[in-house]
Amino acid sequence: MLKNIHRAIDVFFYNLYLYYTSSKWGGSEPISTVIFMMAIIFFIPIVFLSMSLTSLLGYDIYWWLHFLLAIPIVIFTFKYFRKNDRYQKIIENKPLFFNNQKLSALLTVLFVFFVWIFFVMVLPVLLLGGRN
Repeated sequence: MLKNIHRAIDVFFYNLYLYYTSSKWGGSEPISTVIFMMAIIFFIPIVFLSMSLTSLLGYDIYWWLHFLLAIPIVIFTFKYFRKNDRYQKIIENKPLFFNNQKLSALLTVLFVFFVWIFFVMVLPVLLLGGRN
């Protein structure tokens, strides 16, 4: 299962790399942009888990403390992809889901879309917790 998660991460990274190298949003250093986007994609589920666990355990902590998790997540993501030039190996291997570029691009777009929908619609409701 862990191998499948690594493969999915590689496919998402590769498709984001393709997007940012072909668009004006990538800037002069598209690798850094892609790694930062991957950090954001990892960050959202981890914040959700953190908020869920603190709620289940009955702790009431400031909502912004959950976002302090962003710092180690960004550092971990940069080290993960920069270590041993992992990002170059991903780009050379060109990983795909079911060896289909269109399906891989579609699944990447859907995954990123649902992560952002969660970030924009669900996370604020959880953060406010029904407060006015």
